[in-house]
Amino acid sequence: MSAPRSILAVVSLVASVAHSVPAAAEGTEGKVQLGLNVPIFAYTTGTAETPALGGINVEQDVSRTSWGIAMDPLLEIGYGVSDMFVVGGVAQIGGQSVTVGDADDADISATSIFLAPKLDVMFSADATVRPFLSGALGLVSSSMSTGATETSALGVGLFARAGLRWFAAPAASLDASLGFLWQTASGDTGTDALKTDISVSGISILGTVGISAWL
Repeated sequence: MSAPRSILAVVSLVASVAHSVPAAAEGTEGKVQLGLNVPIFAYTTGTAETPALGGINVEQDVSRTSWGIAMDPLLEIGYGVSDMFVVGGVAQIGGQSVTVGDADDADISATSIFLAPKLDVMFSADATVRPFLSGALGLVSSSMSTGATETSALGVGLFARAGLRWFAAPAASLDASLGFLWQTASGDTGTDALKTDISVSGISILGTVGISAWL
C-alpha cells in the first residue's frame, strides 16, 4: 500500500471511530497494539565514504528535506505489559523505481528496511491524552540499482521519539510524534566486474502522525 493510500485509510478509520464513540481514558495493560504512522516531515543528513586510489577515502555529504505524506509508513506492534510499558517492534519498509527514457541503463530502483524491537514508556495512565517516549534498536538495510551499478549496505539503526496518544475511543488512539533515527551501515558498490567497499552513516528527524488500535 502506498503512503497516500495508507494515510487515507488512517483518516477514514479515525473519522468513523471518533464519531461513533466518545473519547475516554483507556488503560493499555494486557492490550495488543497495532499501529500505523505516516511521516509528514523528514530531514536527513549523512555521509557516504568509499576508498580511492592511493588509500585515500572519499567522502560525500548528502542532506534531504521532505514533507507531505508520500513517504514510507512506519508499522508497529506492541503488548501492554502494564499501563506504563509497551513492548513490541517497529518496521519501515519502502522503495521506489524510476525509469528515464527507454534505455535499461536509465532504470533506478531503491529499497530500504528498518526492523527493530521497541519499548514505549507511556505516562498519565488516567488521562485521555497520554505522553509517551519510545526507543528501538535494530537492523537497517538498503540497496540501490542504477543500470549496471548496484549498491547495498547493512548495519544498525537507533530510533527514539517523543509524542502524544489521544484515545479518541476506548480501543483506538490518534498518535503524533517527533522522532530521531541514527544509522550506520557498510557494504559495497559497483558493477559485477568491479566492486568497491562503502560505508554510510546519517541521522534523520521525523515528524509522524498515525493511529493505533488497542485490542
